[in-house]
Amino acid sequence: MKTIFALFLAASLSGCALIDAYFMAKYDTTEHDLVNKVAVYSSISKPYCSDSEKMKTYAFNLYAYSSELKNFSAHLPRNEMTIKMTDELHIMVGELNNKYTTSDRVNKTYCELKLQSISESASDIQKAIAKRPRT
Repeated sequence: MKTIFALFLAASLSGCALIDAYFMAKYDTTEHDLVNKVAVYSSISKPYCSDSEKMKTYAFNLYAYSSELKNFSAHLPRNEMTIKMTDELHIMVGELNNKYTTSDRVNKTYCELKLQSISESASDIQKAIAKRPRT
């Protein structure tokens, strides 16, 4: 009797994992590419934090990539967890872009820390997307 119960319990636990995998959004190369662009662009922009004019352009480009990622992710089925992460990333990128849009001079430390946060968040999203089942 204990053996049957143990087998039933093992089957039901693995069954839940299969159900979760079935209802999870599948890996999408475009989504992964877009989050990769945000991660890479935020990393390579850091050395230019002391040049407000260049950073204004970089912040806008980063905002454009983030907007594209947010909009693309929002229309993938069963993608609620990634939508939440990309929304939060988009807010961070929007704050950086707004700072450069509304201010003539932006503190270099603010810029570096914000870009680091954006880069880390994008990297976390990349890891989450890469773990999805392939079709």
